[in-house]
Amino acid sequence: MKNVIPDKYPPLIQNLTQDGILLPTQVSTIYNLYRNSKYSVEYFLLSLDLISENTLQLYLQDLSGFESLVNPFIKPSTQATALIDGDFALEHKLIPQQIDGNSCNVLILPETDNSSLELLREKIGKYCIPEVICLIRFKYLLHLFYDQTIDPRILKLAQQKIHFISPENTLEPAANFIPELEMFDPFTGPVNDPKFAKSELISKLPLLNFTYSIINNADREIIPVQTEGMSDFADTKNFDEHESGFSSLKSHSLDSYQNIELDEISSILSMVQTRNDLPNVFYRFGSRAMRTCSLLTCIDDYLMGWEGTGLGLLPQRIEGIIIPQEGDHLINTILQEKTFFGKPSSNPVNKRLMMLFGGDPADFILGTTVFIKDRPVIVVVYIVDDESIIEDEVFRLQQIAENMSSCIIRLIKKHKSS
Repeated sequence: MKNVIPDKYPPLIQNLTQDGILLPTQVSTIYNLYRNSKYSVEYFLLSLDLISENTLQLYLQDLSGFESLVNPFIKPSTQATALIDGDFALEHKLIPQQIDGNSCNVLILPETDNSSLELLREKIGKYCIPEVICLIRFKYLLHLFYDQTIDPRILKLAQQKIHFISPENTLEPAANFIPELEMFDPFTGPVNDPKFAKSELISKLPLLNFTYSIINNADREIIPVQTEGMSDFADTKNFDEHESGFSSLKSHSLDSYQNIELDEISSILSMVQTRNDLPNVFYRFGSRAMRTCSLLTCIDDYLMGWEGTGLGLLPQRIEGIIIPQEGDHLINTILQEKTFFGKPSSNPVNKRLMMLFGGDPADFILGTTVFIKDRPVIVVVYIVDDESIIEDEVFRLQQIAENMSSCIIRLIKKHKSS
């Protein structure tokens, strides 16, 4: 199933939509904002937290046709920027970044003409290596190094979103990264071909170009529900009846939820009336130190994505997860440990799962399992945003999981009696 992408949309929006980075509601909103304002598509993508600058840079690079050879996120040196004046930089849409012997790394916009690079080469007497950057970074650099006037809104956005790294901390050139195996950010970019992964299990995980609820098209016959009592709580018809719809324009930030204190856990769970009330409890827990929360249910020997929220997380991707409980993946680690805090082991399956959960392999996760007796019912996975208070958070999450067991038993009994 592919989204129908109107030709009127700018190429950047078309490509992001084609790869599932943007959802239809997001696309139409972005286009309407862009069409009726003086700001660029990039401005709205970044200001609404729909993608990171890293992902944006990869797509701009692809659109421009310039191969990435240097790192665009290194702050330009004053030695390099002094090679030209601000008027030249603005007119030709380029900014010298770093001098390396007879070469000069040059930051450019996708529309920068080859003739401008040739003119710069003649002017400075050095071979020019281009690197595409987004318009927001370009305007910010013009302001920082050439004192060019900048729109106050763009300046505020740049101060929030534009970050620099030092040359000694530079990673491999972006061209050497394989998107299927390495990640820049929660959205990463297109992951359209699982053949790069050596693990057979990774081919069972949802691809990032799916923008609809995969769970509704899953083959239910391969997931038998045989656990007595549990089928009343987590049978597959609940998923069929669950209307996921599309994500809102901006993923919900967990810090918008009211936090749960230890002495409130029992009273809050006592007010839970249906299975659909449970996610909100986990979201409230994550409001203090977590970036995303992903929930999975355990049905027989399978783990099925339920729902989730947080910055950089799309619920449709969570719903597409259907994997065995056994296996070398982070969810099984959480099942075995019951409560786990740390970084997942590095393998293709975990990298894909971390993408789906709105994270990166370098992120810490906090996960726990809700059991009924010895049988797992719910697995919750958080991407940790603030590690400084994690000790208290682990204890509080364990208390929620323990108390939730009796809450679920109550729901099952209520369902049977009705």
